[in-house]
Amino acid sequence: MRGHRWLTSTLVAAALAGPPAFAAQPQGTQAGVAQQAVVEPQADQVLRKMSDYLKGQQSFTFDTNSTQEAVTTEGQKLDFESAQQVAVRRPDKLRSERKGPATATEFLYNGKDFTVYGQKSGFYATAPAPAQLDQAIDAARAKFNIDAPAADLLVSDPYTALMNGVTEGRYVGLETLNGARVHHLAFRGKDADFQLWVDAGDQAIPRKFEITSKDVAGQPEYSVNISNWKSNASLPDSFFNFQPPAGAQRVPLEPGSTAPTP
Repeated sequence: MRGHRWLTSTLVAAALAGPPAFAAQPQGTQAGVAQQAVVEPQADQVLRKMSDYLKGQQSFTFDTNSTQEAVTTEGQKLDFESAQQVAVRRPDKLRSERKGPATATEFLYNGKDFTVYGQKSGFYATAPAPAQLDQAIDAARAKFNIDAPAADLLVSDPYTALMNGVTEGRYVGLETLNGARVHHLAFRGKDADFQLWVDAGDQAIPRKFEITSKDVAGQPEYSVNISNWKSNASLPDSFFNFQPPAGAQRVPLEPGSTAPTP
């Protein structure tokens, strides 16, 4: 998966919250020869069906509840909970609002600009953005250390994004999750393993995913539940344009810098 997007996917602007001071450092990895992925046909079929469904959605909204593990320098794992609301209108609109114990942030992309706003601090930052969502997601991460929410599910080709780096994939089985029947999939990769639960109905909506980062000491896990999925949502342009609240202060957001503190 590109840049471990899922590991930080619901940290709308990771730099807004700031990484914990005790965050573990990546472990050294040995260079190896790329190997052909071995994926069970049923796992591949479900993943493709989910990707095709997502690709066909021109506008949608959903909510998430996530748990992000952090590993202290002493090796203790700590969990951080957050909730997020996400709205997408292809090909060039994204908005997300994240709330957790340490932060309340908004991230907006309107096809022209990125805006990150810390609701607690009143600081916001704006920078020019590419004209398409895929490129905007990459630019936000590369230039400003900002990870779009559930980025691999939002790009134009989720299947390719998710399969990047995968070495093995298996179909675990049909299960019940929050009252819905879901397909349970499990994938392995050099740097990360992930599991995915996909709705077994006609709408192959992702319902839950978990990822284990194997190139970080302690192998922290990230888990997110997706709910309240709404397709064909009515999302006007104004919904993705940031209007600074009274008293909000603009701060610089330059390439290579981090976003303001919430």
